[in-house]
Amino acid sequence: MILSLSVIVLFTISAEGPCSCHVLAPGTFHGSEVTALAGESWLGLFTGEESCELLPVVLRIIPAEDVVLDRNGEQTGKKVYNSGNVPLLYLLSEDEGVFYPGEIFPLLFQQEDVEIGDVFDLAAEEYLEVREEGLYFVKSSQEQRICNSYENLYGEGLSITWAGDLDGDGLTDIIVNDRGHYAIPMGLKVFLSSFAEGSELVHFVAEFVTVSC
Repeated sequence: MILSLSVIVLFTISAEGPCSCHVLAPGTFHGSEVTALAGESWLGLFTGEESCELLPVVLRIIPAEDVVLDRNGEQTGKKVYNSGNVPLLYLLSEDEGVFYPGEIFPLLFQQEDVEIGDVFDLAAEEYLEVREEGLYFVKSSQEQRICNSYENLYGEGLSITWAGDLDGDGLTDIIVNDRGHYAIPMGLKVFLSSFAEGSELVHFVAEFVTVSC
């Protein structure tokens, strides 16, 4: 891919994002990893071949066996699910006007275990590029490093989960699965354009990290 402009503005993500946004995945996890409560209303991100939908769902959270920690019938884990179809993930904002139910159109989703040199086109003059130093979001004359890129002990590392307009502002948002350590099977991170500060393109607003031991 050739850039037509010679000036590139580089910046990296902030260490912490606003705490009003949350992300959660369906599945069974260590009990301490799930802070959501049963009966809460979240938005599920349901994916299709041509479009996606953000739809209201009611979380179901029940005790479950933690295969790593539990013995003798204990159930210290938590299973997160909802009735009906299973979404890619769940999103919640404590502030109004961040996420809206309805149809959205993805630019990219489910790119597993990306490698250095991979380039993923998004909108016009926008793409994600995996470099030795990290994953970069490039838009016209700006670029932002949003994650490191690496492989952990088992050959896993960084995956791109989804890209598109999640917050309804007409700009690209990004969700990645950042698994920098072999003991981290899931490290979802959400970056939203509507929270971007200064010269940022997107801002880190939420994460859901699970560990295997």
